[in-house]
Amino acid sequence: MSGTAWSADLELFQLGVESPVQRGGDFEASFIIANQTAASADSYRVEFFASREADFNGRARLLGSFDSLRRVVRFSFQEYLQLLDSCLLEPGDWFFFARLSAVVPNDPNAANDTRRAAEPLRVEAGGPGACAPGVINAGLNDAWFNPDTPGQGVFITVLPEQQQVFLAWFTFSPLAEAAEGPALLGNSAQRWLTAIGPWQGRRVQLVASNTRGGLFAQSRPRVVRESDYGALELELIDCERARLRYELPASELDGVIALRRVVPDNVVLCQSLAEMASDQQQGEEEPNG
Repeated sequence: MSGTAWSADLELFQLGVESPVQRGGDFEASFIIANQTAASADSYRVEFFASREADFNGRARLLGSFDSLRRVVRFSFQEYLQLLDSCLLEPGDWFFFARLSAVVPNDPNAANDTRRAAEPLRVEAGGPGACAPGVINAGLNDAWFNPDTPGQGVFITVLPEQQQVFLAWFTFSPLAEAAEGPALLGNSAQRWLTAIGPWQGRRVQLVASNTRGGLFAQSRPRVVRESDYGALELELIDCERARLRYELPASELDGVIALRRVVPDNVVLCQSLAEMASDQQQGEEEPNG
């Protein structure tokens, strides 16, 4: 079915998966989104699943998702890689699926939105403690930065009861000339974004917002918050290391930033909370009597 002047028919054109993978490690999924119509799409989501069954159905296990806010122009392709957590799967062979969804403005043809990888995903047994509970806990609350880009970074706040992570990102304009403009307070090149989202395993999918229009210490004029300003993925590798993937379509920026803590004060707390979670999980898994 071809798109109309107002509807782009996106297609999950190709799907591949890294295999085999040892349980406890990440594995890589590759996919291509195709738009072979004369209309454009503003954003979309790709969800990844695994199943013991060859046909995709409601029993497939959700492994994660990828949100893109990059415009898919007419007659174009977009190719991406996504890391997923093997701890969500038991050892053995799995059929691997991806499903295209949440296309904006809409997708008139759902028949080409789901695809199964040509080869199965084989998960091999990992070593002891390979899939201990995720490290995400309140001990991660801290300032994080990349030593190669001093003066900018993020504040991470874990909200355990809500199963959400809030992130505030303080950075600078990508344009050098912005630093030369006048500013009554601070610097004209300073930029900040906020983001919030749920976590699954070691990863957090966040939606970034841009707040503008306010004045210093004044309630008027009311600020304008641009939600869906971008998509972020935060991967907490351990209590001292993290990675931030970003996609900011309005600024045509995307990439990955390696992060570490500014100070190590909360590392011990983070490790202690992670060990407590691991002990609790092991206790729940031990057979009774």
